[in-house]
Amino acid sequence: MGKIFRNLQEIPVPPFAYVNTADARVFTIHRDARNHRQRTTIGQATSKSSMYPNENFKFLYPDLWKQYYGEEKQLPHELHVGLYGILLSCAWRLGLYPMLQKDFGPENTNAILDYVMYSIRYRSNSTDLMMNELADQLTFSDKLKSDSWYSDFFEHELSADLIHKFKTDWLNHCATADNLKVWLCIDGSNNDCSVSESTLSEPGKAKSLKAINIYSYIWAVSSKDGRPITWFINNGGKIDAKAFEKIITFLKASGIAVEGVIIDRGFATEDVLNLIQKLGYHYVVMLKSSSAAYKTMVKKYAETIRWNVSHVLNDKGLFGVTDRTRVFSTGEQEAYTGLFYDAIRGSRKALDDIAKVLAAQKEISAQINAGRPLSKLQIPKNMQKFLKLTGSEEAPQVELCSEALQRTVDGRGFSVIASSKDLSAGEMSTIYDFRDVSEKQFCIFKSQLASSVTRVHDDQRIQAKFAVSFIASIIRTEFEIVCHKLGLDTNKMLREVDRTVLTLMPNEEYLAVHDYSSRIKSLYSQFGLTNEHMDYFALEINNRRNPMHSQTREIPPFIEPKPRRRPGRPAKHTSTEAEKITKRKPGRPKGSKNKKTLEREAVEANMPPQPKRKPGRPKGSRNKKTLELEARAAAPKRGRGRPKGSKNKKTLEREALEASRPRRTEHKPARP
Repeated sequence: MGKIFRNLQEIPVPPFAYVNTADARVFTIHRDARNHRQRTTIGQATSKSSMYPNENFKFLYPDLWKQYYGEEKQLPHELHVGLYGILLSCAWRLGLYPMLQKDFGPENTNAILDYVMYSIRYRSNSTDLMMNELADQLTFSDKLKSDSWYSDFFEHELSADLIHKFKTDWLNHCATADNLKVWLCIDGSNNDCSVSESTLSEPGKAKSLKAINIYSYIWAVSSKDGRPITWFINNGGKIDAKAFEKIITFLKASGIAVEGVIIDRGFATEDVLNLIQKLGYHYVVMLKSSSAAYKTMVKKYAETIRWNVSHVLNDKGLFGVTDRTRVFSTGEQEAYTGLFYDAIRGSRKALDDIAKVLAAQKEISAQINAGRPLSKLQIPKNMQKFLKLTGSEEAPQVELCSEALQRTVDGRGFSVIASSKDLSAGEMSTIYDFRDVSEKQFCIFKSQLASSVTRVHDDQRIQAKFAVSFIASIIRTEFEIVCHKLGLDTNKMLREVDRTVLTLMPNEEYLAVHDYSSRIKSLYSQFGLTNEHMDYFALEINNRRNPMHSQTREIPPFIEPKPRRRPGRPAKHTSTEAEKITKRKPGRPKGSKNKKTLEREAVEANMPPQPKRKPGRPKGSRNKKTLELEARAAAPKRGRGRPKGSKNKKTLEREALEASRPRRTEHKPARP
């Protein structure tokens, strides 16, 4: 009967269905391809006229299901929007979003960024869990894609040609984005790859130390900020030095401004160094202990710089000296070579060596004391040059080869760096330390993006999935740079941005909630995100229910609010800055003249000059009091008595009283 939805409300039995009163099955009858009668159970009856539906009913009669139960999907009460906003801001500010749209199309771009969001937030690259994990996240796609959809997507949509086009566009963008020359760190690694039908997967030196097939890859990052530049995937058996030529030639053809290349011991071959110089680049490379330059420098300067403060480079116990010497015994190429002695690391390594040798000697001595004969004793392979067995069969002894151990201990802590550029020992060490950014990228790629194991099943999917993971590393690096600038922990902030949500209102519309902490607010400000952007994202997800909407995810350029003034007296400004900052108050500025004054002054300016009046009142003039007395004297004097025609006070009162009384009406008798 399949799953019966007893937790839903009962519905009427359809008129075309039948009820089996024996077992309460509700079924329909139809004819199959051979014209045989078949029954299909669509639910369980609760009475003669009502039933609970099952999965067959939901699948066969979707219109009836929608009529009784409405839309199947229940909107989540909250959508986490913080990571979506940060990813969208990064993608637009780096020029990555329009680039992805141009190379892969708008809908595929949204699917790629959903995968990037999933990889960054949940540190996983297994798409079978993606739909569940992103169910409450605001995603770039209208609907989350299934695991099978991504499997077809990696195989059929992200072709090798499209990936190479994106790789070229990103490299050209990096070449024009920064005018400063940088040192590029180029390094290689490999992934476990237990897949079938792959020419890339083959035996090699796996980083996991497992006996499993691998595929290798090599990429370049900027030593300035650790941003990924480009990558190439190779078969697992190819060594790094052989894979180097393709990537360095590709970088040269792009015209990217490169000061030089930083590489490790795996690339320290004569062919690689010759190729770098042929392309016009400088190099800084760590040499193997078997190289001629390493042996020459150790023999010549080891005792000179060991704990010699005249050669100290920093307060961490690093000593160094430089010279120009031949790099390889098989060639004539010379380079500026630096010998370095790390006192702290060398001491620890030496103590570890001594402890291991003494422990092995003690273990063998215990076996001798237990009565084991000489023929039954065996020295571990890694200890054979430090220990030897002597004595007779019945009385064996184990002796320490102190000279061999002394040579090993004395050689600990030394390293040699070669450079094609004339650099001091301190400069060589500083530049080579930039290589840490590439190591950090590999660490992020393998642990934080969970890309240490590849689970797809052919070469095309390997190439496609690695390309999407490379895009994820670009955006996560940008996020880490901002967190480092603010002194925040990257993984902690990735979890904390989930606290920014869009809440579902009673009217089935989402609204943004601006209740995030000061840390999140400072983080958002670095990406140009404001409260208005969160409101815009809420409006966007509401508008996606309308069939008429775009697949391009925009981020409007809202004006960032001005920062609040810090407490305390403001900093002093110059007069020019003060004029720009101070806003003029309403009204005429102090000391200025109004329009009438300016007109009067203009008229007076055109009049001939008047003689200056002497001090005092002009001769023959009268003062103010005299003028007032004369004016009163000139006025006619009123005669005695009341003016003619005027009424006295009593007359005025009587007339006022009569005017206030009602008037009497006289009735004349009618005529006979």
